[in-house]
Order: sequence, then C-alpha cells, then structure tokens
Amino acid sequence: MTTETSFFRKSLIILSGLFSTIGVIGGVLDVVQKFNPQQTNDTQRLIDYNAQQALLQRQAQQQEAQRRSEDERQAEAQRLINYGAQQALLQMQAQQQETQRRTEEARQAEAQRLIEQNAQQALLQMQVQQQEAERRTEEARQTEAQRLIEQNAQQALLQMQAQQQEAQRRSEEARQAEAQQQETQRVLERKTQVLETVQSYFEFVNRHQITQVMHILANPTDKTRKVLENTEWVRLNDIALVNADNEQAIVNVRFQGKSKDSSVREYTGSIPLQWLDHQWKIITLTKLQQVSNTIEPPVADHHSYQKGKKDENKVDSLDESVANAPSVTSGDRYIYESIYPNNSKINNKTERIVASVTNKKILLYSKNLTSDFVRQLEYTPEWNFLSSKSKDGSGLTYNPPLKYFEFPLTTGDSWSQDSIETNIKTGKKRKHSISTTVGDWEQVAVPAGTFRAIKITAQTNVIDLETGKPIIGKDISWYSPDVGRSVKSLITSTNPDGQQEKQIIQLLEYHSAETPD
Repeated sequence: MTTETSFFRKSLIILSGLFSTIGVIGGVLDVVQKFNPQQTNDTQRLIDYNAQQALLQRQAQQQEAQRRSEDERQAEAQRLINYGAQQALLQMQAQQQETQRRTEEARQAEAQRLIEQNAQQALLQMQVQQQEAERRTEEARQTEAQRLIEQNAQQALLQMQAQQQEAQRRSEEARQAEAQQQETQRVLERKTQVLETVQSYFEFVNRHQITQVMHILANPTDKTRKVLENTEWVRLNDIALVNADNEQAIVNVRFQGKSKDSSVREYTGSIPLQWLDHQWKIITLTKLQQVSNTIEPPVADHHSYQKGKKDENKVDSLDESVANAPSVTSGDRYIYESIYPNNSKINNKTERIVASVTNKKILLYSKNLTSDFVRQLEYTPEWNFLSSKSKDGSGLTYNPPLKYFEFPLTTGDSWSQDSIETNIKTGKKRKHSISTTVGDWEQVAVPAGTFRAIKITAQTNVIDLETGKPIIGKDISWYSPDVGRSVKSLITSTNPDGQQEKQIIQLLEYHSAETPD
C-alpha cells in the first residue's frame, strides 16, 4: 500500500468523526432551543465557539495530520529515494561486481592464456634447453669417449710399450741367462774336455795308439814317439782339475806305469794344457816327477768303474754313430744326484729301481734318499714318460707320452711333439710342446765314470691351459748306450715372472740286474 492511500484514508476518518460531533451538538442545540431560547443563544454561541474551537482543533489536527502525512510522505519519499538509491547502489554494486567478475574472468582468462602461452613457450624453451643439454651431453660424452679412447690408446700404447720393454727385458735376461748358461756350459765342457783330454792321453798310451797320443801333444817329437813305443802300460790313479780358462788349464795327476826296460814306477805332478786348433793339447810332461818304484802286475785297462758299474771296454767303437733302443731288465738300479745351483738346500739323491718291463711300458720306483719319498714312474720301452704317481693318489699323466727319445738316435735327427699333462687329483691341464734335436757324440764325465754319450737338446714350452701362462725351458741331456739312459742332464726353466731355475742331474751309480755286485 502506497503512502498517498494511507494519507487519504486517515483524512476521511477524521472528517467523519468531525461531522458526527457536529451532528450530536446540533441535536443538543435543537432540544435546548425548545426549552430556553436565551440559553439557546448562549448555548448556540457556546456551541459555535466550541464548534469553531473544534474546527480549529480539527484544522490543527488536520494540519498536524497533513504535516505528519507530509512528513511521512517525505519520509516515505526519502525512504523511497533511499531505497532507490540503495537499489541503484546495489545495482551499481552488482554491476560493478559483474564488471569486476567479468574483468576478473577476462583477467583470469588472459592470465590462463598467458599461462598457457608461457607454459607452451616454457615447454618449447625447456625442450630447446633439453635438446641443447642433450647436445652438450652428447658432445661431452663424445669428447669424453674420444678422451678415453685416446687415453686408452695411450695407456694401451704405454702398456704395449711396457710389455715390449718387459718382453725385451725378459728376452734380454733370457738371452743373458742363456748366454751365461752357454758360457757356464762351455766352461764346464771346457773343463770336462780338459779332464777327458788327459784321460784320453793315458787311454791311448795304455792301448798303444801312438798316433792318437801324438795328436793330443802340442809339440810331439821323435823322442816322444820312442818313449811311447817303449811303454808297456799305464794306470791313472788320480786326476784333478786345478784351474782352467778359455786358453790354458792345469791338471794334477797321479799314475803308475811300466816301460819295457824298467820296473813299475809311480809318478805325480801337474800337466799344463793349451787350447789349440779348437781342442785341448798337452804342452809338456816335464813337470811330472817319479814318486817310487813299485811292483804291480800290468793292467789291461785302467777304466774300471766302481762296484756295479759297466766296463768302459763295452762302449761301442768311436766310429759308431747310432744309438739303438735300450735293453732294460727288471732289477736295474740307478742312483742320480740332482743339483740346484740357485738353491742348494733342495739338492737331493734318488734311487730308481726297475720293477717290471713289458712290451708296452717300463715300471720303476723312484725313492728320494733324503726324505724317503717314493714315486711310481711309468715309461714306454724307449724311456718316454707316461705317468708319475704317489702313494697319496696324487700324480701326473701325459697323453701322448712325453717323447724324450726317438730311437735309433743319429746326429742331426730332430722331432717335435705336443702332449697334455693332467693332474690326477685336480684335473688341471698343461700343454707341453717339445722340439728336440740330436747332437754329436761326446765323452761325458760324471761321478759314475766317463761315458761316450750322444747329446740331445730339447726346447720346451709348458702352458697352463687355465691361465695361459708359459714356462719356457731347455733340457740338454747325454744318452749313453752303455747305461741305456741319460747319464747327465742340464735343465733350465724360466717361469712367467721371469725367474730362472737351473738343475743338474748326473749319474752317481748304475747297477745292472744282469751283472751281480
């Protein structure tokens, strides 16, 4: 309901009350006028006055009502104004909020667009950076790879150079060791040749081989020939090498002899020798002095061995150039001495006794005379190595047998062979490669005596099949048909670390089962 309607309604109510009051007053005046006219006038006047007062009052009330109505209208209008202003303000606020919302949405949309754009750009930039990083990484990797390749190549080159230097060093050491060994062997051979020359001199004298004796003497004369022709026999009792170098040597001897026109006499002294025309020759015998006159029966041959040793007269003639396969009998016994120049503590002596002989193999037992350690050894009938076994089940087998010999032996013969060594307990294997050549016949002196033997040189290469590491060696041996075995061996080996080991094996005694002690 509006303010104007409320105002008119209130005015009508006031007028209706006023008219009702005037009507009541008029009725009262009518009654009073009927009973008292004077009073009626006074009353009328009073009524008029009251009516006037009432009218004034009503007017005042009406004016008050109008004022109030106007106030209310103005208040309502103000309210309406305020309401409209409020509504307008609210609408304006709503519009502002809407504007702000749309602005915010637009800002957010723009921000989102920018974010997406920036994100895309950032993604593209990140991709570019990643590609750049990958490119740089690849370049760095390639550079590092190239550096490593160059470094590895340099290291490989250095390592190869080091290996070459090490190989050269080892080769030089091996060469020097070989040269030293050859020099040692040469010196030993020279010394042996010195003794053999003196021994040969007495042999030839005893056998009346005057031509050979004259060939040994440096300055033979006709007088020397007559003295030799007058000699019946000689016996060399003692011989010792005093000293020897590349050119000269001195040997002390003690011997007995008898000429056709004298009794048995004993002599002692030194015999000087000189290296002439690639052989040792006796310079003079004038330093020998007579010790005593003795009466001894003539001796057919002064080369009798110690108990159990074969007579040297059984050695084949010097013209024989072939060594045939040995004849081995059960009960044959050999005693060898092993000498280690680099470690004398392990020097030892072994006794080897043939237990059985068949057409397929030779079985013998080897006993270390120092430790009583016993091994069972098996060979082919030609002394080629089949196996070595101990009581505890350990041992080695060789397939095919290690070929030390290939009979008949003739100077200039050679052979090569590969054989696989198997450890019976562990199953580990090594490969033996042997390259062998047969040399000349030589006179070899060992504690068991002096033997005519053929020289055999074997180059060996033993490779561990697990590690690939080699052991390089050289085995020089002298095979004597009289004994049917090697009477002496010089063994040299070099391990993978370049350490060299030497071993000398020589025959001390030989006892044939066919010849009683």
